[in-house]
Amino acid sequence: MLIYWFVGSIPLMALAIAWAWEQTGLAKVLAASCFVVLTLGGALDVWRTASGQIKTRVFDREAMQVAAGIKQKTEPNALFLNAPTYNSAVVLSGRRSLMRYSGHLSSHGIDYLPREDDVKRIYEGGGVAEILMRKYNIEYVLISPEEMNSMNANEDFFRKYPVIAEAGQYRVYKIK
Repeated sequence: MLIYWFVGSIPLMALAIAWAWEQTGLAKVLAASCFVVLTLGGALDVWRTASGQIKTRVFDREAMQVAAGIKQKTEPNALFLNAPTYNSAVVLSGRRSLMRYSGHLSSHGIDYLPREDDVKRIYEGGGVAEILMRKYNIEYVLISPEEMNSMNANEDFFRKYPVIAEAGQYRVYKIK
């Protein structure tokens, strides 16, 4: 919403600064000050980005390594269980997920809560997890720091399955 205000106000601010510049005395000083502040504000933002002070990392090295392993060792249409987040290693592999980012699903009006509850129950392990994995036809399960933190993944439950890809704290278990 704010971008529309910003785009609409640019011509008005330019007109106001140009008008003040044509005046005398304090108005001219104010116009010059506004021009310098507005220019330096943008320059500061560009400098912070160009100098590397802003480091936004979506995927870490281990996620990229395990995604490469997933691509090599799984079928292109394989179904994965992973935490419903925007930056899962499964996304990098191009494989299907039982559930992706809930914020995206919600923005499209999709009722994701029942499936999200099922994902959490599977990660908790136990008999219900076995039933739900069969219900959804889960072929692979990803356990990473995200699943450990947000889903409270019980990795001991999944250790009975073979590991097909591993990198650091990331492990992919083959269920079927």
